[in-house]
Amino acid sequence: MKRLIYICLFPLTSLWMSCEDLALGDKFLQKPPSGDVTIDTIFSAAEYAQRVLWYGYSTLPYGHWTGWNNSTAMWVGNIENLTDLSHSYVGYGGPEELYYSGSYNAGNEDKTGASGATKYRFKDRSAWKGIRHAWLFIENVDRVPDMSQEQKERMKAEARIIVAVHYTEMLRHYGALPIVRHSISPEDTNLPKRATLQETVDFITGLLDEAIASPHLPWSLPATEFNNWVGRLTKASAMGLKVRVLLFAASPLFNDSKPYYAGKASDEKMTWFGDYQEQRWKHARKAGEEFFQALEQQQGYELETQTDDPRLGFRKGYLT
Repeated sequence: MKRLIYICLFPLTSLWMSCEDLALGDKFLQKPPSGDVTIDTIFSAAEYAQRVLWYGYSTLPYGHWTGWNNSTAMWVGNIENLTDLSHSYVGYGGPEELYYSGSYNAGNEDKTGASGATKYRFKDRSAWKGIRHAWLFIENVDRVPDMSQEQKERMKAEARIIVAVHYTEMLRHYGALPIVRHSISPEDTNLPKRATLQETVDFITGLLDEAIASPHLPWSLPATEFNNWVGRLTKASAMGLKVRVLLFAASPLFNDSKPYYAGKASDEKMTWFGDYQEQRWKHARKAGEEFFQALEQQQGYELETQTDDPRLGFRKGYLT
């Protein structure tokens, strides 16, 4: 019998309740079905504990279209269709129905089908599920008996990057966010309020700095792990994401002498820092310099230089 654990929480940005499940499979308990599966059971063995983190991975955004009605893409499109890299002629997707026509508005986030195929699709995203699973893993993995401390520390660093990725995606669309620093239980009533933009950026970069500082997180995936672990997060991914976050924060959308859009959110410094500071660009430059210094020492990544077949180069830039 398939065992499911339902962990419920009130999302921080709406009034409806969503339930998460950890599908533990037929081999999870190795005993007759019962109702006593707890967090202690899950973190009693490495095999089960890892599934919590792997679920967190499964919630991360993916740039390619991977299937019909893909919740992390624009129906049957991808984010490049909104740039000069590509153009979609499908006729029934987010780019054609919403963005090319100029008909996108906030109400599209509540719709289904191509008319709701926005570039974030808040209702279909699993950001808060991924964040919760990452914190559950960080809070409980140390008690797993059959996992080395090195493995635990590496995977905790990966979990922090998962949280940072989700916050980065939401920052791009909403600005400041509620800061969740632990797994929220159904009994919690003191939920965090929406922070300021600066607090949100500091939270994201703080998570990334913790991951970067971990001596157990590899710079790039070792060749010995290619067969089983392609796609796992690395120190380079954390440093690269930090550069991206700081560049975005330094841009005129947030970093200007006047807000992009005046109102309560900008007045409360949720969608605007409140001023322009050249120092924000310097922070981004410093993070970029640190990344390229590490790259020069560690190698492992390079620009794709496939010139005879640009289409192949574009694909290789994603896949290899």
